[in-house]
Amino acid sequence: MQKFQADGKPLPMRIASLLACVALLSWSSNAGAQIAVVADGPADGFVETTRAIAAEVSAFDREVPSAFPTSPTHVGEFTRASVDRALAAALADPAVRVVVGLGFEVGAAAGRLAKRTKPIILVHASPELQGLPREGAVSGAKNLTYLTGGVDVTADLARFREVIARQRVAVLIDAYLLEAVGRRTELKVPDGITLVPTGEDAKETLAAIPASAQAVYFGPMPRLSASQVDALIAGVENLGLPSYASEGPSWVERGAFMTLVPPNDAQQRFRRIALYVRDALANEPLESLTVVFPRHTELRINMTTARRINVWPTFAMMTDAVLVGRQSGARGEQITLLGAVESGIARNPGLDADRHVRAAAEAELEEARGALLPAADLSGDFTWIDPDIASAFSNAERTLAWGGSIQQILYSPLAFQGYAAQKASLEAARRAFDGVRLDLVRDVVLAYLSVLQARRAETLTRNNLGRIRTNRGLAELRVEIGVSGPQDIARWEIELADGRVQVIDASAGRNQAEINFNRLLAEPQERPFILEEPNDDATGLLIDRRVIPYVQDPWSFRIFRDFMVEEALDNAPEIARLEALVRAQGEIVAGYRLQLFLPDAFVNAGFTHVLHRSGEGAVAPSTGIAGFPPRDDFTWQALAGLRFRLFDLSRYGQLDRFEQIREQLESQLGNARLLVEQQMRSVLHRAGASGAAVQLRREAVSAAHVNLDAVSDAYRQGTTNIITLIDAQNQALLTEVNASNALYEFLADYAEVERAAGRFQFLQEQQVQNEFVMRLREYVETQRQKVEP
Repeated sequence: MQKFQADGKPLPMRIASLLACVALLSWSSNAGAQIAVVADGPADGFVETTRAIAAEVSAFDREVPSAFPTSPTHVGEFTRASVDRALAAALADPAVRVVVGLGFEVGAAAGRLAKRTKPIILVHASPELQGLPREGAVSGAKNLTYLTGGVDVTADLARFREVIARQRVAVLIDAYLLEAVGRRTELKVPDGITLVPTGEDAKETLAAIPASAQAVYFGPMPRLSASQVDALIAGVENLGLPSYASEGPSWVERGAFMTLVPPNDAQQRFRRIALYVRDALANEPLESLTVVFPRHTELRINMTTARRINVWPTFAMMTDAVLVGRQSGARGEQITLLGAVESGIARNPGLDADRHVRAAAEAELEEARGALLPAADLSGDFTWIDPDIASAFSNAERTLAWGGSIQQILYSPLAFQGYAAQKASLEAARRAFDGVRLDLVRDVVLAYLSVLQARRAETLTRNNLGRIRTNRGLAELRVEIGVSGPQDIARWEIELADGRVQVIDASAGRNQAEINFNRLLAEPQERPFILEEPNDDATGLLIDRRVIPYVQDPWSFRIFRDFMVEEALDNAPEIARLEALVRAQGEIVAGYRLQLFLPDAFVNAGFTHVLHRSGEGAVAPSTGIAGFPPRDDFTWQALAGLRFRLFDLSRYGQLDRFEQIREQLESQLGNARLLVEQQMRSVLHRAGASGAAVQLRREAVSAAHVNLDAVSDAYRQGTTNIITLIDAQNQALLTEVNASNALYEFLADYAEVERAAGRFQFLQEQQVQNEFVMRLREYVETQRQKVEP
């Protein structure tokens, strides 16, 4: 048996066995014609257990459930004498073929029997304390089998103390169990541990917890009803004490601080009991059935309770645990891929900066357009001149006047072609923005997939850590029954440490992926969120399922690649941008060429109105003198003209420079077409390979798990060694990770296909998607007709 450690002092084996035996007391059912269920006393827990076993029996044989009760058929009164009578009555009943026992007293009564006239199956047992026979991994006694407790209280309390960093623990156990065990052995409690007998009232139990207790261990308390359990858990939390639930995850979900019992532990036990019931009804010998129930552990911590009582496990422990209520309330908003992309487009500051670049190009177009429209000026001035030069025929000493003018270019090679060039430049800016937008969509998609991949990797490493803990428990059982030595346990401790490091690394990777995702969406970088996982047919996340038939055989895939190249050349913003720049540069070259032999044509008109004159020369004669016309307060003028530059050698240099720039852009355009085609064909081949790998990796996972199950069974039975099991376990983890990566790598590769194609289909309207599929089908049909005779 395991020894219990507290403050460095060993807990006697008998009290450790007591706690291990009673830690998983349970439950049961109604009356039955062939099967009797005997329980220590009336308790909701015994009823629940009986129903759970009945359900497992039903899964194996549809005819047995009518014989298996749904609550205990023979119930004691939590005393030795009453349980002896209940068991004797069940054995004496001629209609009963098999007896299933629940509770410590029932097991002890079965151990005291000199002769067992009918098969007896005990759901939870501690052979040493209950006086049950055992030969290695079997009972060795006719008509008797059982399953050992499955809970190592020594290890559980040690782990509990490690997590909470506290030593003084109050262990709550039903008073009748303490009395029953006390009759068989002397209870010696180590330093730091206080046994607290409990009954049916949570309030009385809470009052019995000593003030010096720093934590509470919830042991078996079968007489507590569900409402009293809730009251007890809440009361311990109100005391600010962390608690351990030996009953498992259901108590943690209700508010207990932690447990090491995995969620499926009880179901596996009940399933094994159901198998034993079936064997007993088939008259199979029970003495040869294994009584060992492998120990499985999974650290589970209620983080909501941790916050309320202000008791925090370390980061290393949290990475080793399933965290319940990790975030306050929900873990964040649910985010779909489409929602993430839309949020990124709306909020990403990098894309917003490029919006301003596009807006600046639009403003430049308006500026160029303004040069072609009429320009009107309105002016006013006050003039004060030297009176010595003032004259009644020209300007008075002080003059207040206003006027206006309008100018219009009728034709200018540079202005007209510059406007056309600016329109093309705006188109180039828009296409550049489209490219940046597509890059952002791709980055968001890849970040989304990276978070899913990182979270999946963390889950897989945590699951592997759980397997390591399970196998460590198997190693302890192998040592207990003499199949192997303590070196196996030491080796599993090494694997356990390595597994925890892997979980920590995976958790860090997941955190980094989430931070990057939040950055792209301009959200607080440690904001919690929930992502929508891809379904089994994950291709539907990015790819139209109607396209899949065209990538499943070499001929169709080749045609599909050719089609996608044409789509990419038509849609690629990089090509459209360069085409627009070539057009813009062509307009500039045309303008400079026309300027060599065509003049600028323009018109100009204006007026001036003098509102006031004063001082010297303010008064003008009524008639002109010596050929000068009389002074007029309102004058106007209009002109039309041509402007032609006769000689300017710099224009030829400018023209040559702009022609070279255009030719450079044309060369870049040709190269861009080659790059777009190369990119599309490459990413399609990569996506094709990664897509084919998805199913192959899944098949590898299935094979690896079959191998792991077989090796685990062999290790459990002592027919293989630890190295073989570690290899099988590592191979299973590797294939699981590879399968997970294969799925997300394929999705990431297809995201690159969509980017190379210049559009993301899942962002488009259904009509546009339908048109794409129609073009594809028409293209394939055309290619098929070309090769047909």
